[in-house]
Formats: sequence, C-alpha cells, structure tokens
Amino acid sequence: MRKRYFRMKDPKCRPEEIEWIEMTGREFYCFVHSPEGQNRHFIDMCVSSGYGKFRLAHFLNDHGIRNRKGETWHDATIGAILHNPLYKGILRSGETYSEPFEELQIIKPEFFDMAQALMNERTNEQKEYRTMPLNTTGQSLLSGNVFCGHCGGRLTLTTNGKVYRQADGTCLKKKRIRYVCYNKTRHRVECDGQTGYTMHILDDIIADILHQVFDKMKSATSDMIIGSACQKQMTLLHGDLKRARAENTKANAEYESLKAEVLKAVQGKSALPVDVLNELLDEIRQRVLDTSHKVSELTSELESRNAKTAEMKAEFERIATWSEIFDGSDIATQKMICGYIIKKVTVRRNYQLSVEFNINVEQFLNGIDSMVQSNSCELAVAK
Repeated sequence: MRKRYFRMKDPKCRPEEIEWIEMTGREFYCFVHSPEGQNRHFIDMCVSSGYGKFRLAHFLNDHGIRNRKGETWHDATIGAILHNPLYKGILRSGETYSEPFEELQIIKPEFFDMAQALMNERTNEQKEYRTMPLNTTGQSLLSGNVFCGHCGGRLTLTTNGKVYRQADGTCLKKKRIRYVCYNKTRHRVECDGQTGYTMHILDDIIADILHQVFDKMKSATSDMIIGSACQKQMTLLHGDLKRARAENTKANAEYESLKAEVLKAVQGKSALPVDVLNELLDEIRQRVLDTSHKVSELTSELESRNAKTAEMKAEFERIATWSEIFDGSDIATQKMICGYIIKKVTVRRNYQLSVEFNINVEQFLNGIDSMVQSNSCELAVAK
C-alpha cells in the first residue's frame, strides 16, 4: 500500500527542500536508511538536532509547509508521529501492542527508542534528573548536564554585555555568555564556588575531552572492544547450555526407560515393585522439568546477550559516526552529541572538571584502556 511520506531532500532542513512523496512503507524505510536519506525525517530531527514537537510544528508552519491535507501543523500531530510505534514495526490497538514486524519497520528500533528516551527525559516528571538538552537553540555546548562542584546546583546560561570606549571615541559592544550557578545567584543555598564560568572557555575544554574520546574510539574496532568483553561470558554460557541440554537429554531417556519398566510391572513382567518404580518415575520427571527449565533460562539469557552485543555494536558505530561529523555540524547537533556521550559535568573553581560519561561510552573507554594495558603487558613480556 502506497502512502504519502514527509521527507527532506536536504539534511540541513532547508524549507525549500521539504516535500511529500508517494512510497510504500518498505520503500520509505530503504530511503531513510540509505546514505542519501539519513537525517531527513521527523524522528531524525528529534534525535540528531533535539527538535521537539512544538519546535517542529513551528518550523514547518513558519516556512509555509503544510500537512498532507494542506492545513497547518499542530504540535499534537507531530507528537503522535514521534510516539507512533508503527514506525518500528509494532501495531497498536488501545493499550495492546503486537510483536515487531520487520517488514513494517520504517525507522530502526534503536533509533526510535532513542527518541522516546529523549522525549521522556524532557518531561516535567524527570526535570530533576534530566541531563539531556531541554532545547538546542542556544550557543552553548552544554545544556542540562553541567553542575556546580561546590553546592551541586545546576549551572544555567546568562548573557550580559559591556560597552568599551575606544581611543577614537567609538563604542565597542561585547557580549559575554557565562554558565552561572543557579543556587548562588538566586541565594537558594550557601555556595562557596565561583558565580560563573565563561562559556567559550568551558566549552573548549569539553570539546577537547570529546575529541579525546573520539580519538580513542577510532583506535579500536567494535569487535576488538565488545568481542573481548563478551567473548568469555558467551563461551561460559554456551558451555552451561551444552551441559544443561545433555542433562535434559539424559533425564528424558531415563524417564522413557522407567515408563516402559512401569508398564512391565503392571503386566507382571518386572522384578521391581510398582510403588518403587512410581517413586523413581516422580524423581526423574522432576529432573526432566528442572533441566528443561534450566535450558529455557540459559537459551533466553544467550539470546538476550546476543541482542545486547548487537545493541552495543550499533552504539559503538553510532559514536564512531559522531566522531566524523562533530566538527562540521551545527551547534544543535554538537549539543545533542555531547549530551549522548557525557552524562554529567561537574565544575569547580578555576575550571576543575569532573566528567561522568554515559554507561555505554564508559564501558567502551574502559574496554579500550584494558586492551591497551593488555597489549603493553604482552610487549613487556616479549621484550
């Protein structure tokens, strides 16, 4: 079935390059995930540039772009699109959801889930725990994830200007943007730290840290990091599953043998009493159930580990892609990349920083460091 889909011909979201196209869902899926089709859909704009439903609606309406009925966009319509699980192949009827249908997928599930996580973190219920940018319209690299190291309060942006009179009598206006401690400026709690930190100085330090992360990630492949971390666990799991299956096969064979012996006892052809055979049969039946349950658990765990490994590889490749596009991206995209990599920045006097990375990034960096240490030990032994 062919439908009309919204797409952007140009990933920079220029209004004149936005159109509606006739495609099947599968054709649109192929377009969105092709090299020329990336970052050209609502969910891409949400994840990559931090657009919310209100900003998307205003963006489209302000540039005269109408929906398929020729009417202006409402934020509720955009919200319904951003939250529609059909984009990742899941049918919904009320509160009932189907299993994913791969042939119905338009957006990769992990990409759709990133959009949901971002929108959930921006809700009022999560405002105390939010570390992702609430909006991406400002000039700063950090937003929502930078805190004072003295009182623990969130740092917010403030802008002020100063006029300098030059030697020739002309006035020169300079704008200064700073991160300021909200607790200290509003006198909410006692804070012995700096009131503010110059934006470009702090942003340059964070950009340098991001480049160090990118350089580390480029020095290894996903198989080297994820493979070394998961291979041992997967080997152990395969061994446990093999033993559990062998025990289950043995228990089933004994169970069938005992059932045949019970039949003989009923017919008076067995030397063992029926009550003894029934007691043994109950024990073996329980062993069959236990080993079957263990096989099922280990199989589920193995499938879960495989899915987690695939997810981590996709995350690694995503970060590798960010390292390639970061410097050439606009500030909105850079801010979102920073938010996905860095969970929290704590700043103390004289720009002393403590950086907490998001868990997957932390795991990757630890994996790279372990790999480097292992290689160094090997070289030392070889010498």
